[in-house]
Amino acid sequence: TLRLFHAQESIDYFDLPRPPHFVNLRTPTVTEGVQLQDRLGVGEHALTAGIDLTRTRATSRAFSGPAQPTAPYNPDSSIGSVAAFTQLRLQLLDSRLSVTGGVRLDRVDFTVRETPHLSRYTPNSEAHQVLSPSAGARFSVLRWLQLYGNVGRGFVTPEPFAIAGYAEQSAGL
Repeated sequence: TLRLFHAQESIDYFDLPRPPHFVNLRTPTVTEGVQLQDRLGVGEHALTAGIDLTRTRATSRAFSGPAQPTAPYNPDSSIGSVAAFTQLRLQLLDSRLSVTGGVRLDRVDFTVRETPHLSRYTPNSEAHQVLSPSAGARFSVLRWLQLYGNVGRGFVTPEPFAIAGYAEQSAGL
């Protein structure tokens, strides 16, 4: 199976709810990716394996007046992820016992980019690898009674600025 995807989100914030008003903050975000996976079956058993590639790029533009750029609140950033995954499912004991085991390895790149009108953030990038194993079992005691359990490790991708960003600003004097 080959899946391609593209998503574009753009949010405009206005300075006032009534005219005359102008867009004072614009935050477009573009996400693109591809996933390739295959499933191999032998009898009732199955092995699924694949790869993912995802890129998200976010920009931030601020305006002090109509068509008057100013420093935005956040720097431009991007997240790139390359992953490989596999999962094995075994059907045992006349399909009364189903056992699964899998693993996913992600390499996630976080980048804070140079941003027009925003000089207090230094462009930077960091890469992290995340290994996410999982296992599960389901046993059918009776047709209407099943015992099951799962264990695994997952993660939520943070914002790039939380990983690769650093800024210092003086307040007051």
